[in-house]
Amino acid sequence: MSLEQRLTAAKVQHAAPFVAWLIVTGRLAVDAGFVVAAGMRLGSAAGRYQPAARLRFEQATARLAATAADTALQWHMLAMLAAATGTTVDRVDTEVFLTGRTLLLDAYRRRGRPDSGRGPAAVLHRLQTTLFHDQVIDTVARPGHIPVRERGWAGVAPAYRQAAQRYVAQVSLSLRPSTVASIERDLMTPATHARDVSLYTYKAGGASLLEVLDAQRAFNDTMQSYVDARASLRRAIARLNAAVGTEVAQ
Repeated sequence: MSLEQRLTAAKVQHAAPFVAWLIVTGRLAVDAGFVVAAGMRLGSAAGRYQPAARLRFEQATARLAATAADTALQWHMLAMLAAATGTTVDRVDTEVFLTGRTLLLDAYRRRGRPDSGRGPAAVLHRLQTTLFHDQVIDTVARPGHIPVRERGWAGVAPAYRQAAQRYVAQVSLSLRPSTVASIERDLMTPATHARDVSLYTYKAGGASLLEVLDAQRAFNDTMQSYVDARASLRRAIARLNAAVGTEVAQ
């Protein structure tokens, strides 16, 4: 069937929601041209089919302070990208994202307007930042964008350049495996040990339930602090890399 025939069939009364469900569940293969031209509510269908994935996505955008409207736009774009690559929203990885981004942007530009793809490109870039922050993909580099490392810091005020470079170095250092290992060793290991010892002592009759609960609460507080610190770090890295358009820190 031609694209026009497929679009006509999909727009038959009451057929569109069913077709959308077939697409987001991976039961119906479509190409990027169809996805862009059909204008189907794939985001809504994907949210109903994958509520856990939608919730995780909303939590990720909330950590980046995205608005509800932008979260909906990004989610819809993710559903379109998944459909264009023949997968589902919960199976998108770096390779799938990069392939899908190219397919969708090419499809938008084939619509014949000089500015086609600019709005979607912006949404895709924000989606890329969200997925990178949520550790779904491992790059925030934009297609055709010349990295800062290549074009240098020419034209940037010396004081700002020096401050920015120090910040990049500091953030990069914080992400080194040895630094993470040190945090886990100095914070998580003692808290885990204290909780385990307290529980063992309680079972042996040498500690009260209150002591066990105190040890568990201390462990939970330590874990929350650790997770919050890692989340803050990932947000800083995502925003920094998104701002300069390349992975200046990993």
